[in-house]
Amino acid sequence: MSALVGFLTRIADRLIAIIGFLVKALSVTWATLAVYYSNLPWAWARLALAAAFALFAVWGLWPSRRRSMSAVVAALFFGIVGWWIAIPPSNDRHWRPEVAVMPRASSTATVCGSPACAISTIARATISRCATKSARCSCHT
Repeated sequence: MSALVGFLTRIADRLIAIIGFLVKALSVTWATLAVYYSNLPWAWARLALAAAFALFAVWGLWPSRRRSMSAVVAALFFGIVGWWIAIPPSNDRHWRPEVAVMPRASSTATVCGSPACAISTIARATISRCATKSARCSCHT
């Protein structure tokens, strides 16, 4: 029985280690890409800061083995998350002409006595559907 418990404990420890590694690796990857695709105006600065963060984070999380370095990497990560959230959205980019038009859609629905009756207008197409063709239904007029 104790051999089974020891075996299950080793499997659980390995699964926790794998999940921890994946969380760290994905966090470093996301933060590096967030810095690279940030709103800094200079491409060389974005590249340099992204590379510096990636190298420091990899060193701080794996070869360093000091808890203080892991805490510094975590603080930098949450700082980058805060910076990313604070970036204002904008549409003033250089777009290709075929995709430079903002999409538009409208939707209206009316119920005319029957719960299954609705008229929907979506992007200049009118789709009428009515399960029951009653006299009060305006879908069929």
